[in-house]
Amino acid sequence: MNKNIVILGCQRAGKTTLTNMLASNSKYTIFSGDALVFAFSKSMPELGIDVSLPISQKSKLFAPFLASYFKAFCLAYPSQKFLIESCQILPHDLLAQPFFKECQLVCLGYPNATVEEMFSKIRYNDKLIPNSYSAQLSDNVLKKRIASWITYSQRLQAESNELGIPFFETNNDRMQQLSILAAKLQNNLER
Repeated sequence: MNKNIVILGCQRAGKTTLTNMLASNSKYTIFSGDALVFAFSKSMPELGIDVSLPISQKSKLFAPFLASYFKAFCLAYPSQKFLIESCQILPHDLLAQPFFKECQLVCLGYPNATVEEMFSKIRYNDKLIPNSYSAQLSDNVLKKRIASWITYSQRLQAESNELGIPFFETNNDRMQQLSILAAKLQNNLER
């Protein structure tokens, strides 16, 4: 595989799972855009990149930094490839940065799911995932967040369709869908 990969999606859509599937069969370095946004938010608030901002504002602030960082990273380590996964950025903002036009982009989400459907699935998975952050949320808070994640998924799907970026729904048969997607990405990138 010779391309860098960016996986965008809402929380609990399978970004980290897909990233780990791809990294286990390759020599990619995994990078969490979400961790970087949280770090900026806590340690450098003067940058204005804050987790509490609406996605449209956060994405516009974060995309240029991300492009600069990875351009420098690739110049310093030209043989190293990376996998970025993030729920903090939108496809339009990412592709406004020329660097990311050379990357393989994929978006994940559940735009057609209901809050109750995702709530049941997330609570089930919380029992299986050690230290799941959603397990620490009350039911009411989680349901409010799920509603916003569904809205974000809908926006990701619309932007993906407009820009010709592959979008995959992961609310049904998630592991099977992610396995198929991982195999497709590996085949596409090996060509």
